[in-house]
Amino acid sequence: FIKLFPQDEETPAMLSKAGALYYQRHDFKHALRYFKTLTKHFPQSDQALYARFITMESYFGKGDYKSAEIVADRLRGQNSEYAERANQRLAQAIFLQAKTFADSLDHLRAAREFQRMVATTPDAEFADLALFNAAQEYDKLPDYTQAIAVYQQLLAQHPQSEYRLSALNNLAFDYHEIGDFEDAAVTYRELADSTPDSSQAVTALYNASVSYVEAENWRQAIAVNNAFADRFPNADEADDLLFDNAKYYLKLQDLESANAIYARFAEKFPDSPRVVEAHYLRGEYFRSQNRLAEARAEYEKALASSESLHTSGREFDDYFTAEALFQLTELTFAEYKAIRFTLPEPALSEKKKQKKDLLLQLVNNYTKVAAFGTPRLYEATYRIGNSYEEFADAWANQEIATTDENARIVARKEISETTAGLYREAVDAYKKGVEVLRRFAQPDSTAPADTSRTGAPARLSASDSTEMRPEHWIAKCEEKISEDLFKMAETGHRTLDDLLSAQVPAGMSKLEQLVYQQQLLKKAIFPTVEKVLQAHANNLSESAALNLENRWVDSSRTRVAFLAKLVPEKLAGLADAALEFYAQRLDEYVSLVEKDDDAAFDLGAELSNLVSLATDLALNSAAAYKKAVERVRALQLSDEQITDAEAEMMQRLSEFAIREDSLAVAAETKRNAYDQRFKETDAANYEDAFYTLDDLDLSLSDGRTKILKAGFEMVREFQLSNTGSQAIVLALLREQPEEYAAQLDIELDTEVFPSSSDWRASATQEPGWTDVSFSDSLWSPAYREGAATAIADTLASAVWLTEIDPTFAAGLDSSQQATTISSESPLQTDDLSRAIRRPDKVYFRREFAVSGIPISGRVLLAVDDSSRVYCNGRFVAEFAAPKGGKPAAHTLNIARFLEQRQNIVAIEATDRDRSRGSLEAVVQVWRLQDLEQLRKVLSGERPDAAGEEHGQDHMDSNEE
Repeated sequence: FIKLFPQDEETPAMLSKAGALYYQRHDFKHALRYFKTLTKHFPQSDQALYARFITMESYFGKGDYKSAEIVADRLRGQNSEYAERANQRLAQAIFLQAKTFADSLDHLRAAREFQRMVATTPDAEFADLALFNAAQEYDKLPDYTQAIAVYQQLLAQHPQSEYRLSALNNLAFDYHEIGDFEDAAVTYRELADSTPDSSQAVTALYNASVSYVEAENWRQAIAVNNAFADRFPNADEADDLLFDNAKYYLKLQDLESANAIYARFAEKFPDSPRVVEAHYLRGEYFRSQNRLAEARAEYEKALASSESLHTSGREFDDYFTAEALFQLTELTFAEYKAIRFTLPEPALSEKKKQKKDLLLQLVNNYTKVAAFGTPRLYEATYRIGNSYEEFADAWANQEIATTDENARIVARKEISETTAGLYREAVDAYKKGVEVLRRFAQPDSTAPADTSRTGAPARLSASDSTEMRPEHWIAKCEEKISEDLFKMAETGHRTLDDLLSAQVPAGMSKLEQLVYQQQLLKKAIFPTVEKVLQAHANNLSESAALNLENRWVDSSRTRVAFLAKLVPEKLAGLADAALEFYAQRLDEYVSLVEKDDDAAFDLGAELSNLVSLATDLALNSAAAYKKAVERVRALQLSDEQITDAEAEMMQRLSEFAIREDSLAVAAETKRNAYDQRFKETDAANYEDAFYTLDDLDLSLSDGRTKILKAGFEMVREFQLSNTGSQAIVLALLREQPEEYAAQLDIELDTEVFPSSSDWRASATQEPGWTDVSFSDSLWSPAYREGAATAIADTLASAVWLTEIDPTFAAGLDSSQQATTISSESPLQTDDLSRAIRRPDKVYFRREFAVSGIPISGRVLLAVDDSSRVYCNGRFVAEFAAPKGGKPAAHTLNIARFLEQRQNIVAIEATDRDRSRGSLEAVVQVWRLQDLEQLRKVLSGERPDAAGEEHGQDHMDSNEE
């Protein structure tokens, strides 16, 4: 019919009947097909409203609660016979959706859906159940704050609900979970007054008592306990709760009421183990009032009662027996701790004996407490180690009778050695404590807590104190292990402080003082530092073995980092002091030389000794720094501590080398000055000064080289790259470029400028002739007189300058006149050869450019007879051949004078004896191509091979 007559007036009825047939057969899928067609095409028909109703029912029937909810929400808004039914279906649909979420353990969405159901259909007959379910879902999260709010809503909106008692129980539990013990107690009491189930009432009222106790509302706790005893006099808990009231009266400082309860209890139960508890609680009350003698008496009565019960074979209370013994021992511990080892001597000895006797008593009593196996065993075990530690603390801080400082140092050293052994006993006790406590510690369960509730009240117990848990005392013992190991290490630190602050004996010269301090470091301070260092290293190793990380371990790391550098720092300081004193004495030496004072000879020897001492101290400092770096690396200190030690080592070595180099230059300058004055005056005092300063120059230079080489070995061994290491590497490259370039596996570009005709020469000294900016365009090329002989195996030529006698030149025509003869104007004419004049003094210049970065440079030269050498306008050195002797070859390092780009080497050469001497010279420069190559050298990287192209310009003036 529907297919043949789709628009017939009977078609809506046919669609409705067809859908109804399917609906009645529970074929909701096909029923929905017909009803949805009807409502879509005939929305105004009489059958449309019924179709919507059946559509809602069909969705609900097939479990499509969301669609059922949508249709029901629309249908209930229409004023029809189906509105009330639609409202019911809406509530049911949302409720069942919430239940689906709950079944899939999506507690938050379930809770919110149950709440939405109540908000949407507040008058639903099962709204109270929805609220109860919502609160329970919040409990399962757990979100007790939200659960409390929903339980409160349920109790306020549905006071007669069948879920009221369960809601009260869960509400009280949730209050307790969030620490709101006062409201928990009030709610439990309301539950006890509301429930008809006496067993539930007993539990609820008991829980109210526990909650008031946790809230420290002693008066309400007493009231609830009294109510419990009145309502349930035959309950097992009744007498115990009344007994507990005595405890709460003591909290209220109502001793009379407490004693009355204890008296009644003792009369009623003379053989009860709670008599022990009664004496213990009275002792606790007196202790809280600082009435310690009365407290001690009560604890002793508790122990006596326990012993009596135990002896007679009756039941006794382990817990309160252990508590009474522990608190009694704590009183003894307080007396023990107050004993300090103070003078006078007879009293000091007596106090030591008294404290030792108490130590044995404490260890014995704490061991007995632990043997009871109560929760107090954890703290008692800790206290055993604590007792040993306290004795060690007292021993370490005892007073010393002697006033003589040296005797005090010896006495403190002996005390420190004994103290270290005492701390070791404490450490061993704590370790034993950890071992024992670990056997009692139970691992925390990783399973989630069971948050399901039956609605029936469960018996509460007072929350477990952190101090009653083994993990707490294990952690404290472990920290104490590290602390006492640290203290044990620090026992030697006072001796070290005494040695470091020891005064130098009076009457010593400065040199003697330095030697004395060196010996003190070597024979006393260094062994003490080693001992303290090793003790701190033991703390680190023992703590690591126990997987301990705490402030005491960090403190030991800091101490190791400090102490490892102490000896090298002290040695370096002495080395600096020796050089400083040398510089002062050098000025005195010069003054004595000028006065021709014989004391200059002895002072010269002292200066030599000072230089030797300074170098030895610096080398010892280098060796000590090396050991320090090895130690901080081996102990795996922090990267910062290791880096600091490495950087300080390199910085001190490089600074000392720079200082020695500066003093060597100063000695060389003074040496050259005295050489010149001796030549001028032939005075013996100037000759002595020349040789003394020459020895000092060599000693300082040699010391500098030794220090640099020691530093370089450490740079290579530890693979260092810091400011100091870079300075050392660069200094050695400047001093010995070929040797250290090979060791660093780098290639330096080399340029050589041998003496030849491209050197410029003049017989006239002109202002500024040694500077780069001077123009020598009017100077003549040097005259090549043949191959070099004094510096053979080089490309150098023997050069000089040859002039024509002006008198002879005046007779020549203009085409023949010349003022100089050079290699470009060979002498071939007999007339000209007669006119040759060879000047006694010639000024030579060799200008050259350094492309890239100059690393090192040297001048190899030989002059007959004497020479003065300059580089870039700065004096370098002066030499003179011995009378009648052959010119010697000299090598000058000019690295410090070189600059990037243009440079000049200028030499003043003198042939005093007119022996037709000449100049032989080679200027050699080593360079890197650019700044990047230099960076790689200083950072320890292998630079690119020389000659490789770089996409980087040379440094500009700012970089330079």
